[in-house]
Amino acid sequence: MATIFGTNGGDTLLGTAENDSISLLAGNDWTNARAGDDTVDGGSGNDKLNGDVGADLLIGGTGNDTFRGGAGNDTARGDAGRDDLFGDDGNDLLDGGADNDRLYGGAGNNTILGGAGNDEALAGSGADLVDMGDGDDWAHGNYGNDTMQGGLGTDKLYGDAGNDAIRDDGGSDGCAFGGIGDDSIDAVIADRPVNKAAAAAYCAEGNDGADAIDVSVAAAADIDPFLIVPAEGSATLRISGGADNDTINASSEASVDYRSYSGRAIAETTVLGDGGDDHVESDVNAFIAGGDARGIHSIEGGSGNDSIAATTEALGVGAAAETSVSGDAGNDQITAATKATGEGATAANSLTGGAGDDTITGTADQGGVIVGSSSNTANGDDGHDRIDLIATAQGSEGAAWNSAQGGEDNDIIHVEAHVEFSDRFGGTANTVDGGAGNDALYLTAETKNSGVADATNTATGGDGDDYVNASAKGEGDTASLSFTVLNDVDGGAGSDTIEASAYAGSNVLDGGSGTDVLTASCALDFPGTVRNEIHGGAGNDTIAGTADAASFEVVARNLLYGDAGDDHIVAVGGSDAYGDFLTLTGGDPWSVANILSGGGGNDTITGSNHRDIFACAAGDGTDLITYFQDGHDKFGLTGGLTFAQLKISASGAADTLIEVTATGEDLCVVQGIAPALFDATDFILI
Repeated sequence: MATIFGTNGGDTLLGTAENDSISLLAGNDWTNARAGDDTVDGGSGNDKLNGDVGADLLIGGTGNDTFRGGAGNDTARGDAGRDDLFGDDGNDLLDGGADNDRLYGGAGNNTILGGAGNDEALAGSGADLVDMGDGDDWAHGNYGNDTMQGGLGTDKLYGDAGNDAIRDDGGSDGCAFGGIGDDSIDAVIADRPVNKAAAAAYCAEGNDGADAIDVSVAAAADIDPFLIVPAEGSATLRISGGADNDTINASSEASVDYRSYSGRAIAETTVLGDGGDDHVESDVNAFIAGGDARGIHSIEGGSGNDSIAATTEALGVGAAAETSVSGDAGNDQITAATKATGEGATAANSLTGGAGDDTITGTADQGGVIVGSSSNTANGDDGHDRIDLIATAQGSEGAAWNSAQGGEDNDIIHVEAHVEFSDRFGGTANTVDGGAGNDALYLTAETKNSGVADATNTATGGDGDDYVNASAKGEGDTASLSFTVLNDVDGGAGSDTIEASAYAGSNVLDGGSGTDVLTASCALDFPGTVRNEIHGGAGNDTIAGTADAASFEVVARNLLYGDAGDDHIVAVGGSDAYGDFLTLTGGDPWSVANILSGGGGNDTITGSNHRDIFACAAGDGTDLITYFQDGHDKFGLTGGLTFAQLKISASGAADTLIEVTATGEDLCVVQGIAPALFDATDFILI
């Protein structure tokens, strides 16, 4: 073993084949310790230290030093100065120390410590441990299953090839890249200043492999309201899973302390699942007491069978919570919960399933006190999709609405819109299009305890044998009578079943072509007008309308039209009491009666206990009237027919046949009424 000392000048020293101790002292020195387990202390100056063969300890001291460990398991410590450290072969420990260092692991399972300063590291080919320490660092794991740690500062960490584990608890604007292999990325980024703006941002990419990514960013500003400083919090997160089956957990939060009554808080997260069957859970939160809060959420699953759950919340004046999710190709499960609270708050979901059999669930909740809205928009695209949407709002001028498109194939769509305590404008609305296929559509629109209680459902079944159930209800200021409650349903082609109910409003149903079953009920218990208007369309349809008038000041009507085909029509209820009221005051009682029209084909029509008008026209087939109240109901003649053109005669033992005298065409058979009971007063023109 040799002990070797340099001078305070620039020395060139060689070690021996033994275990040497070399002290270079001051100056810009060069040494090669050669074989053996050597210890080299560079001292001050810009030194070049070569360990060569053996397990060497190289200490740089002050100055910008260059280290080469050589073969063997070496330890190199840069200390102060901008150092370059090369581990070369063996399982080396490289410690950059203070200042901005560059560290290269080489072959072997290395431990790399960046220390303070803005460091760069290339780990090498083994299973390396990399801890970059403080500073704005850049590091590559290179090959092997590496473990990487970011530390404070803005770091860029690259796992590269291998199954890498990356963790970063550093500052804003950092990034982690998994590279090839099944990687894990775990990062917690936070900025919590006092009396100044807060900002936190991060990005993570898994790239190839089945990656697990868990990242949260938080920007929280604690502002004294008596200080004139920006009351701002901004949190931004970007994540990409890459190919294969990834698991992603994401969180971004921006907040300004409640002592501040102005400013803004913005939290934004973007997630790309890319290829593979991905599992994504993500939440976005933005909070500020009296300022502008925005939570922005965008997730794209990419190809594969993805599971996506997104939660977005914003609290503040003009708060906006926005969630956009696209499952893309594959059988996806999408859940989005979005909430906005505050004056003028808006909560909105935009959800797309893409190709495949998707399940989409969206809830939007607006909890403001004035002028706010909640909405869901969903598109299932191709495949057998299930869509469930709920939108709720409350407060003055609150509005809630849903829009859903089923696309191709057999879909199930359920939408609900609810508004409460909207004392002026607002209301609920649903629009649903089942598209092609045998769809099941359920719509509920309800506005209650509100001044203007609009509630509307619009549904289109499209092609296929569809089932539609629509319910609209408005409970509002009965003195204004200015709100609209309506179910408007078009079954489209196919044999459809449509059920609709409206309180304080009306139903308009069109079965379209096919053998349809159409049922509608409307009701009102305060002064106003409601109606059921049903068109069977082409095909042999079954039509039933129930109109419930709770007082003589209510107009409740059934307008039932079978159209082409052999239809069965039944009417229940109507405005009989109101009709009597109109007669007493000089009005026309038949302007509010039920109108029942079979249209083309041989139809069966059953009247109600209230005033009914049975439409008769030449060329529409022979209808069977099963419930006609003499002296109470009327026949409505259309197409130029008059009473003088008709022949009334017996049909069987107790029925009456009404026909056109000139042509002998049978218009209808009235069941249970004798011919002698009919005269011109039983017929009106419509």
